[in-house]
Amino acid sequence: MRFLLKYYSLAVVMCVLPAVTADVCTNCYNYYQTEKVGRWNKPNLNIEAHRVCSDGELCYRVKIETDEYGRRKIITQKDVDTQNHLVFFGCSNIFGEGLNNSETLPQQFQNLVNISVISYAMPGTGLVKALNLLKYNMEEITSQGDAVFILRPYHINRLGYNSETHWLHDEPFYIDEGEALNYYRNRSEYLGLFDRFMVKLYSYVNKITFLNMNLNYFAINKERRQKIAVKMIKKISQIYKQRFSGDFIIAYYRHEAKNITYLSKLEGLTLLELDKPDFKKIKQKKLCSCDTHFTKEYNYLLAIDLKRKLKSQNRLVNLDH
Repeated sequence: MRFLLKYYSLAVVMCVLPAVTADVCTNCYNYYQTEKVGRWNKPNLNIEAHRVCSDGELCYRVKIETDEYGRRKIITQKDVDTQNHLVFFGCSNIFGEGLNNSETLPQQFQNLVNISVISYAMPGTGLVKALNLLKYNMEEITSQGDAVFILRPYHINRLGYNSETHWLHDEPFYIDEGEALNYYRNRSEYLGLFDRFMVKLYSYVNKITFLNMNLNYFAINKERRQKIAVKMIKKISQIYKQRFSGDFIIAYYRHEAKNITYLSKLEGLTLLELDKPDFKKIKQKKLCSCDTHFTKEYNYLLAIDLKRKLKSQNRLVNLDH
């Protein structure tokens, strides 16, 4: 009863508040619904995407191209070794939101190496998408090699059935139930109408700074999510090695390691520590009022650091331009 009264009062507050003006995106996110993977990038895109901030300022205007499998296109040199690859999994920073194809991290990395670089990144996603792609997709890959996932502190917020990341509520997710990670098609199916109501409520009242949305339904159970993250990474690593004879490499920034406390539980897996970016030299791109993303210059420096760290682990030997 107390729970219902609490959110009834929030609903009343919501009804009397004015509408919140949001950013306007045209062609920023283009996807289609698959049966098992969830949303995935539309194939064969060749479109212009632009985003206008809530204050009317143009955030970006870029061209997005994807291949026949929904992967962001990467231009390769004629002499690239197509029998060996490096796969990038990740979210909008790896996909390159707000960037042209030539400016993305996978493309910048491809410019430095003589193996095939493939991007399986999608905005707003993370470990769940990587696992589902490996379980239910990627049959088109006939080469072998390693994969990289740049793990950030916010990725843990995209796990669990009560994710505050509202755009994932119609996406597949996993629950740790004993010895297994059990797959569910979406949160609405798992929680029913209650989920629908709470998602809509959260998406509005989260914009109200004096309300604490870390309570009850929206609470982040960090211990539970860390356990899911560890199990998921180990499962991804196992499947990836079986399918592509390579390692699923978890890369992370040195300065963010203290905020990813479960790194110590990934024993036996391949970890790669990246240098802290020099924000005095190159800054991230501000996407309106809510987010920052990598720039072309930032991706170039990150690609150089990533290549250097991979070579230090005896990877990419004799495979660079």
